[in-house]
Amino acid sequence: MNDAPLINRRHLLGGAATAAAAASVLHQSATASAAKVQPEYTDRLEGALYGLAIGDGMGAPVEGWKAADIKKRFQDHDFSMFLPPTKPELIGTNKGKGDGRITDDSLLLEALIRSYETKLDHLDTHDYAELFVPEYAERPVWVPERQADMPSIERPLWYPERYSHLQLSVYNTEPRRAGMSNRETQSYCGYVMPIGAVNAGDPEAAYQEAASFGLAAQTSYGLEAGAVTAASFAAAFAHDASVSDVIDAASSLANDGTGAALEAVLPLVDPRANLDEVIATIRSAYLPFSGVIASAATSDMADLQDASISGYGEPSRTVAIENPVVALALLKWSGGEFMPALKAAVFYGEDCESIAAHVAGLCGALNGRESIPSSLRKTSDTNNKRDRRDAAARLANVASEITKKDTARLARRSVAISG
Repeated sequence: MNDAPLINRRHLLGGAATAAAAASVLHQSATASAAKVQPEYTDRLEGALYGLAIGDGMGAPVEGWKAADIKKRFQDHDFSMFLPPTKPELIGTNKGKGDGRITDDSLLLEALIRSYETKLDHLDTHDYAELFVPEYAERPVWVPERQADMPSIERPLWYPERYSHLQLSVYNTEPRRAGMSNRETQSYCGYVMPIGAVNAGDPEAAYQEAASFGLAAQTSYGLEAGAVTAASFAAAFAHDASVSDVIDAASSLANDGTGAALEAVLPLVDPRANLDEVIATIRSAYLPFSGVIASAATSDMADLQDASISGYGEPSRTVAIENPVVALALLKWSGGEFMPALKAAVFYGEDCESIAAHVAGLCGALNGRESIPSSLRKTSDTNNKRDRRDAAARLANVASEITKKDTARLARRSVAISG
């Protein structure tokens, strides 16, 4: 981007001013206390990152399939191993979807972590344009599906997912308006976990930050889905958090169609139901909020991304993205247990790799790394040439630095108001 030096100077000056103010307001002991990262938090970060990557890699080969087709093909699959490629031409190539290889959701999540590492503070809409877009559009990374180093955008990202790059880098659209009219409403909620992580224990703050940051990519219910997803992770990272805490936080913050869909779907989820029953129940209860016309909504085979039978991509206050609704429903059904949640999300079908990543990531955030089978963790790292433990340590450092700055800001507010 042509104005990179100005962008860097803006963030550097802002960081220096914050640090100076923090030093003048806080005692060293308070700063040290805020900087300390508890081992439990890092363990939960590892659990979330592994859960997200494993869910993404497990569901990828059947993304877009219907539940009945997945059950027919993989009913007897051992979920301690990743689903293989479903395209015959990919077998034995180590390319494409299958064998745990991550997809766009995970690549964008990694780009978001790097954006936080650059700023070491909360992100806003302009940071999406100035920090995040260059991370996914310019920085080469190892893309497992292609077995090559390349910018994530050249994976390639599906063309609506490249919309924000076009708007921000080519047309120089004002960031707060750049997300308007983006047809890809699902993708934003797939990579916002780091926003929840740096706001751990404060779902409302995560919701607000995700709503601000995502304006450059989404509007309406697509933006709402991302904000609710970030809030669910912030709740999951709270000390002694429970499944109920996560569901209550997400439900209380969700607005418009997303809130209405959660209110309609969650009470119908019975943890005693079998897998087929819970999938059918969730799908049926969600469909009225999908935006598809009534005749199509009565069919389990309705394609919710088919613009000819819906207002897909158009702003709406009554429509909800399916992914967070299903993920939270399956979290309730599974009681936060990793393997049942993972299997159910994959067997749900539709955008199942994103749904699986969300619910598996929440299970990992609630229960830590050891709640996830070591075989899946090892295979995921090996097949993707990643180490999620390293990513967790880096994200923990980011959260620590942001917490120090938040503590300083809160102290200044307290002095201003209370003396």
